[in-house]
Amino acid sequence: MLAFKYRKQLGIMTGKKYMAELAGTFILTFVITAAVVSSKAISGGPFGIGGMIAVGLAAAIALIAVVYSIGHISGAHVNPAVTIAMWASGKMKARDVLPYIVAQLVGATIAGLFLWAVAGPAYGLGETTAGMFGTRGALGMEFLATAMLVFVILAVTAKGSEHAGLVIGLYLGAAQLFAIPFSGASLNPARSFGPAVLAGGQAWSQLWIYFAGPIIGAIIGLLAYRVFLADSRRAAPALKPAGKKKQVVR
Repeated sequence: MLAFKYRKQLGIMTGKKYMAELAGTFILTFVITAAVVSSKAISGGPFGIGGMIAVGLAAAIALIAVVYSIGHISGAHVNPAVTIAMWASGKMKARDVLPYIVAQLVGATIAGLFLWAVAGPAYGLGETTAGMFGTRGALGMEFLATAMLVFVILAVTAKGSEHAGLVIGLYLGAAQLFAIPFSGASLNPARSFGPAVLAGGQAWSQLWIYFAGPIIGAIIGLLAYRVFLADSRRAAPALKPAGKKKQVVR
């Protein structure tokens, strides 16, 4: 009976992790894509610097909120590339990888459906396609930007910093500012998958860019962290806040 209750509780906890990933990916994808659509609708023209800033702020704030909301439940990956990197780093079990990714893809697809329902297709669905630098530029930028994302995630979470969510969110916001002209700044296969399912066309035919680039980049980001920081962080003493020195009684 005790073993049955334990398995039941474990199943509930595991289910919560997957639902948290679904919900978190829905929130992140919807906020970013809705910001793209809103910026296009307000400007009534091409997507300019104002739109990039708006999307960058939206992405940063959304990810910060998601990390602090569900991070204690699932780790707040909300990104298949991050999940694969966490598995490769030994931070999650192999049996959780596929359910996490499925939950993320479903959450992003629901976000795309909801955006289509409330906004229609007039200004697109925030889908990502290769920008002014072509396919090579898009693939290269998705690779590099995601590598840096995973490097930041691993570095800032290594010591359990309470500001990890803030740092990760700020990086994602910054990435929108430099990567949107290249690729739409996805850094996340799920974020691109959700809108592409409904938009079809070029967004669907170029979807491979937003799987290959981020996933390979995530692995490289993990390797870079191990080479440059992992050993030094284990060896370095933890910093302690300055305080009054204890008086030694002689």
